[in-house]
Amino acid sequence: MNTLLFRGNEFDANFFYFSKIDVDNSFYLNLNGKRMLFVPKLNERAAKSSFNGQVIVYKKPLEEIAKLLKAKKMKLDYSALPAKIYEKLRRVCKPTDSSS
Repeated sequence: MNTLLFRGNEFDANFFYFSKIDVDNSFYLNLNGKRMLFVPKLNERAAKSSFNGQVIVYKKPLEEIAKLLKAKKMKLDYSALPAKIYEKLRRVCKPTDSSS
């Protein structure tokens, strides 16, 4: 299942469970079995040394992620996702809640 998780400033157990890494202000995307981690430039070195998948350094993460999600069904953890991010994502994909 396609999954997108967000890790803000606070530790998120679901993010860590699926990504196997704890990097703040990051997005973990599993799209058709391809693992991707979107990180700010500050966290690039730590992510590349620890993440098993593609690390993408972002400037505008939602714009970059939206290009990959066009009309796809996505599992999102609503409990950890800020409303502003959810509103932007629901315009480009078909979200369902994975937090329950």
